[in-house]
Amino acid sequence: MKKTTKVALISIPTLIIIFVVGFWLPIYILSPQFGKPRVKNIIQIYSDTDFENYDFTGTGNSNDPYIIENRVLGVNTSGVKRGYYGLDVANTSKYFIVQNCTFFGGLNAIRLENITDETVLIRGNSFYAIAQSEWDNPQGRSGIEIRKTNQVTIKNNTFAPANKYVDYYYILTIYKVNNVLFENNTCEGCFLDIRRSTDVQLVGNLFEEAFYFEDLYNLNFANNIFYGEHDFIEFTNCSYSFFKENIFYERISVWKTLHTVLSCNRFNSNSGLHLIGSSYMEISNNSFVCTTEEISTYDVGILLERESKYCIIQANSIYNFSNYGIYLTEDSNYNIIYHNSMFDNFIINSTSQAFDECYGNLWNNPSLFQGNYWSNLGLNTTYEIDGSAGSVDLYPLSSPLI
Repeated sequence: MKKTTKVALISIPTLIIIFVVGFWLPIYILSPQFGKPRVKNIIQIYSDTDFENYDFTGTGNSNDPYIIENRVLGVNTSGVKRGYYGLDVANTSKYFIVQNCTFFGGLNAIRLENITDETVLIRGNSFYAIAQSEWDNPQGRSGIEIRKTNQVTIKNNTFAPANKYVDYYYILTIYKVNNVLFENNTCEGCFLDIRRSTDVQLVGNLFEEAFYFEDLYNLNFANNIFYGEHDFIEFTNCSYSFFKENIFYERISVWKTLHTVLSCNRFNSNSGLHLIGSSYMEISNNSFVCTTEEISTYDVGILLERESKYCIIQANSIYNFSNYGIYLTEDSNYNIIYHNSMFDNFIINSTSQAFDECYGNLWNNPSLFQGNYWSNLGLNTTYEIDGSAGSVDLYPLSSPLI
């Protein structure tokens, strides 16, 4: 009898343990509220034959590409090893399309590396933040990461944070890539980081947060809207590029860039366009409107500094900046400024709407005998520019040209 009782006493705690483990373990594994979830749903393709491991439609030819669609892919990031991707493709030559998929979590959503040119199309997908909680640090994680892969098209996708606690992740990380088209995408709360690439096109996108471009050649940045409140949009060494018909609600900084055109853009912010060490630029037919009454050092429509030289600033309209409409400083010499319309850009205790402390800048076109329109010209026949250069618009216009 004693032996039987002893066995029964051992069995009760054992049953309790079995019950607890059986009930709570699935919750621990599957739910972000408990512990560190390790759930993953991923696709890994590292050769052409790996496509055959999945039930994709198509054959991988140019007229019948593999279709990866209607899938939910990702990794709940906490507790997983670095390097997981929702879709990881490398070393392939087959044609494939990724469409109507949802990507969540993971350290990156999609990675493309060493893929044959013009074989990839990514369209109509939803990317929800690469970080799943307020404790996960999303810096360095990417919605789409592209390396050694050219002629990729990415369009009609949505990128957004998973929840209100997650600040930012990189929508797109591109490094040493040529001919990428990023078109008609909606990007909320996400960064964009593109470096050392050629012939990148960003057209018709909606951006909420900042982006940083470096060492790009022949960038085409057109018809985009940037409406965020982050304090930088930076382009560094993006020569022979075009910025056309964009709308910016934050300052644009262009560093060490040559032979680039900024035309027909709208800048609606307390600080417009800053050129830093950038020369041979054409800034034409843009609209700059200050949207705040606060006065700050950077409250300038167009600022040239650190030897920004030989630029043409033509036919722009500049409104209501409290620290000058145009400001030339730090040896920004030999620029020509004409046919611009300056409206009510005043600094305290000054009657001039522009500033010049450099050398050789022309505030009119001497061959046309035409300068700029100044809303406070009055009855004067010339217009003096503030600053040590002693510059003068010799041929101010009586009415705006634009």
